Amino acid sequence: MTGTLAIIGPGTLGCSLGDWAARKGFQVRLAGRNLEHARRGRERIEKQWQEGVRKGRITPGAVAEAQLRLQAAATWEEALDGAQIVIEALPEAAAVKAP
Repeated sequence: MTGTLAIIGPGTLGCSLGDWAARKGFQVRLAGRNLEHARRGRERIEKQWQEGVRKGRITPGAVAEAQLRLQAAATWEEALDGAQIVIEALPEAAAVKAP
């Protein structure tokens, strides 16, 4: 299965899911509080991939392909637009989840 996956929350869980999904062929849109927060999540995933290359766990080609599928979204709406699957990976804090 492939498609577009929106992940709301670029923390530990969101980044782990984004890493896995991008390597498995999903288009991944990672959204956070703002674009910078989402970009930091993307950078965290890319850093994990580079460590994986260094240790021989993933090939540079696989990283290059996954990078094309991983996108930082500026807003939740941008991440959700056209997504077939949505994962909410926010902290368990009412203030974070309340509109």
